[in-house]
Amino acid sequence: MSFDKPASADNQPKLNLSSPARRDILKGLAAATVVSAIPDSGAATELVSIDRFLKVSSLVTGIPLDKTYTQLAEIIWDAILRMEDDAGKAEWGDVILRLEDLKDDTSEEQMLSALGGQLIAKARELARIWYTGTIIRKDKSKLILTYDDALVWRACDWTKPAATCGGKFGYWAHPFRGKV
Repeated sequence: MSFDKPASADNQPKLNLSSPARRDILKGLAAATVVSAIPDSGAATELVSIDRFLKVSSLVTGIPLDKTYTQLAEIIWDAILRMEDDAGKAEWGDVILRLEDLKDDTSEEQMLSALGGQLIAKARELARIWYTGTIIRKDKSKLILTYDDALVWRACDWTKPAATCGGKFGYWAHPFRGKV
């Protein structure tokens, strides 16, 4: 019995380009593991939407964070909420509420004025979390939420995370020219 394909049949397997890449799946699994290691401080009340959180994160970091940062924003927001008691969660919600309606080109002085007092520290902490990809626990230990996607790599465009390809083979032999 013969199972010959017709001559017109494609011999190559079809690629499903809509499926996630292997690296995306591994990042998702790693993120789920990290978040599950954070102690739950009760029901993590959803204070704000991820879109609002991304908007405020863009303001405090000075880097536009579009929808491609949604998954990372969810990881960071969940980690922040898990680390806080009810009063801390309320403060984070207040930071979001005070900054979410500000324009994208809002100055630092306007943000500081909108926040006032103790909430400035929370906004600075949010920027630190995005840039470093880490959150500091109450016992002062650090929990790494992301490494490759930390904003420090966007701010320092002359470098990249270790083990991340920077271009074609041999790109390192040519001087950095910066963004054009």
